[in-house]
Amino acid sequence: MYKNALKKDLIRVVEEIDGTVESTDTVAKLKTKIEKSSTFESDADFVKTLIKNFIDERVSRNERQTTLEKQKIELAKLQFAQLEKEIKLQTTKNKALNLNPAAKTEEKQFSSGLHEKKKKESSTPGTAYWLAVVESNCRHPIEFLNKTKHAVFARRGS
Repeated sequence: MYKNALKKDLIRVVEEIDGTVESTDTVAKLKTKIEKSSTFESDADFVKTLIKNFIDERVSRNERQTTLEKQKIELAKLQFAQLEKEIKLQTTKNKALNLNPAAKTEEKQFSSGLHEKKKKESSTPGTAYWLAVVESNCRHPIEFLNKTKHAVFARRGS
């Protein structure tokens, strides 16, 4: 009957059937109070079921709490892995920018300027192809500018 019962389970049972629990009561005193109560004497099965229900409720609550904590830990691991990936990506971007200091200041201007130039000069035959070749062969904006100057001078001469 008292298998797996904790003191707090017995306290709840005594409060439920008798209502008087003192802070100095031990487990043995609580068992005695339960067994000597009028409710136990009149319907022992009810009290046994009550004890079992309180134990099951506590165990179930503990299992839910354990599951919730495991889920929180798993979520934290996933968030940590995501942050590691973001840090790795940012580190790679920073390394790429450190290899090419000019790209830091000209990166946005380079990409937007190139697309605008493609739109303006796409009516001229061969220009769109030339810009695509130059864009794919350039590693940074300064290289693009150098190739553009040579190409412009070559076009003016022809």
